[in-house]
Amino acid sequence: MADYGTRDIRNIALVGHAGAGKTTLVESLLFHGGSVPVPGSVEKGTAVTDFDPIERRYHHSVNTAVVSLDYKGRHINLIDTPGYPDFLGPTISALSAVETAVVVINAAGGIEVLTRQLMQIARDVHD
Repeated sequence: MADYGTRDIRNIALVGHAGAGKTTLVESLLFHGGSVPVPGSVEKGTAVTDFDPIERRYHHSVNTAVVSLDYKGRHINLIDTPGYPDFLGPTISALSAVETAVVVINAAGGIEVLTRQLMQIARDVHD
């Protein structure tokens, strides 16, 4: 593992409504960044960030999970957050720990109510 200075580390939270594709995006980033040989699948219960048996059984995130990859001289910490309102607390907590929030939106469903709330919370946390 490379030795990174603070300026070379990025902390990114992926937030959005349930089913928007946050975990799938994380899996794709891990794969393309070379951290995993094959991207995991939410549907198959093989997603790296869905480590809890409940997450694997019900095919959605319950916990906030942190994974990392090295890419173009940077160390990137990705925080995959749950998208159901019942698990909003850990998602909000993750926003205060990062400098970047990626809002993932399901193209078919559009911007949903929780997504709008998360965008406002992200703005408020970083103002």
